[in-house]
Amino acid sequence: NGVYTATLTKSTATPATPATPTETKAPVNVWAGSDENTGLSNLATRPFTFGTKKYQSVEHAYQTLKSGGFDQQTYDKYAGTENKKIAGNRGTKTTDNANVRLMEKLMTASFEQNKDAMGLLQKTGDAVITHTQDKSIWGKEFPRILMEIRESTKTPEPSQDTTTATSIDS
Repeated sequence: NGVYTATLTKSTATPATPATPTETKAPVNVWAGSDENTGLSNLATRPFTFGTKKYQSVEHAYQTLKSGGFDQQTYDKYAGTENKKIAGNRGTKTTDNANVRLMEKLMTASFEQNKDAMGLLQKTGDAVITHTQDKSIWGKEFPRILMEIRESTKTPEPSQDTTTATSIDS
């Protein structure tokens, strides 16, 4: 008399391919001024709602809110503009990285509410995203935020189904 247990694993993933050198994908630079991947830019006209207000672009929202409060004058300056940067009037709140956290929230909201833009971001695959022309904090933070949004919204890899079969031998 014995009990035999077997674990059967059914993989829905693609079978492994022979080891080949990995192809390195070229970095994807985002810079509206030179028309490089403008659809991913914070300047891209990509209407979205944040809080109770509708913004034309991430830059519109950021310039309006970066002081830590709502700047009506800056908000109004964006009326009728497209793919433009208009500086805010009240300075930037940087305490505890408030400016970076604000940009993270705005970019996330913008991509979540604009499926075409999210599609463009997903099409970058695993490529490193850059913002090389910007020598400020945003040269590093902007691409980091884009890549984090891309990673957090990727479709999960297929999982493996595991079934356990037990047979009793009498």
